[in-house]
Amino acid sequence: MKEQGKSRIDSTDLKFIRRRTKIHIARQKTIQDILLELKINPVVKKIENYRDEWKKHVLGNGQQQTDRLPHVIMKYQPCGERSEGRPLKRLQGC
Repeated sequence: MKEQGKSRIDSTDLKFIRRRTKIHIARQKTIQDILLELKINPVVKKIENYRDEWKKHVLGNGQQQTDRLPHVIMKYQPCGERSEGRPLKRLQGC
């Protein structure tokens, strides 16, 4: 997950928690302080854990066959290169 996505989730999570617990924004508590006080796990950690577990499930522990479609899709590396920039305009029907 990119840093921008993490910060968006953290800020949304913090807004929700502050509203729910009625903590005023002027108290300037950080998200870590609030989460420790309320004994809540961060949402970003839950998302990262869920993604890691899903990858482990799809790729398997070497016990599953490597010709399964989800495994092939996860390991796929396209050959060739894409051209940089905006795609060229092409006439339809030519």
